[in-house]
Amino acid sequence: MEALFQQRYAIKLCVRLQKSASETFDMICEAINDKAMSRASIFHWHKACKERRQNVEDIEITETTINTQLRLSTRRIEELQCVHCMLS
Repeated sequence: MEALFQQRYAIKLCVRLQKSASETFDMICEAINDKAMSRASIFHWHKACKERRQNVEDIEITETTINTQLRLSTRRIEELQCVHCMLS
């Protein structure tokens, strides 16, 4: 859990340095490698910090929530692609 907070603080620093979400993602992945947060989580935290959230611990959304939403969205897109193929 502490590693997640460290990454969130790193994201907050990148926002203050006016780094883009993509630059922040690349830097965190380079520094932390296999224990880095997911791309979706980093982009979420980047946006939250950009919106002036002061405390990185007070945002209730978790990595699991983001990954679940991503899987559901991906599944829905795949279903729509199948329907589109069948209609073609």
